[in-house]
Amino acid sequence: MHLESTPLSQFERLILSLGEPCFEHELIRSMRHFAAVDHCSLLRFQPGEKVHLVGSASCPGGRVSPELQAAYVSHFHRHDPNFRIVDRAPRAGLHRLNRLRASDISSSDYRRCCFDPAQLVDRVSIITADGNAWYSLNLYRKGRRGGFSNTELHRLSELEGSLTALTLKHNQLINQTTNLDFMARGVADFEQRLATLGYGLTNREFPSTVC
Repeated sequence: MHLESTPLSQFERLILSLGEPCFEHELIRSMRHFAAVDHCSLLRFQPGEKVHLVGSASCPGGRVSPELQAAYVSHFHRHDPNFRIVDRAPRAGLHRLNRLRASDISSSDYRRCCFDPAQLVDRVSIITADGNAWYSLNLYRKGRRGGFSNTELHRLSELEGSLTALTLKHNQLINQTTNLDFMARGVADFEQRLATLGYGLTNREFPSTVC
């Protein structure tokens, strides 16, 4: 199953949210047609760098506290079975789907600190590599719904390629926006320094100076 074989209306808002802070929220909304999701998170792993939480969202009643997410990012990601994949050099184009049920977690500390407080019972991760980083899109279920059914797992497996493509595009757009923001701040700082020195640039002069 790919986006091309499903009604566009089910993914239109998700596609429009690429690169925006509401992406994870729209992902949960779109996924309800295939597998109910209580919470989702998107993480970036780069060898030698801190784990970065790109974004997260929860449906009503599915909230996972920022403190719990911070604990995972700062420490408990090392106990996550996914870490065995992302703790090595990324291989562009590689992606895979992993499932982790709370009952299968071998580290009692990891389960007690990251799953039990939020009543998380099941997780499906879509892990992909791009450039020098790994990305993990995590879809969670809470105890009120129970774990993902076989039918839902099959649907998620069919959507793996499409969700991988959306994840990578979302991160590419975020990085582009970050770079543009950085450039804009640099230009503003440059203008401020010139003003401090008593120089003034006209609108015509400024672009040729910074290029």
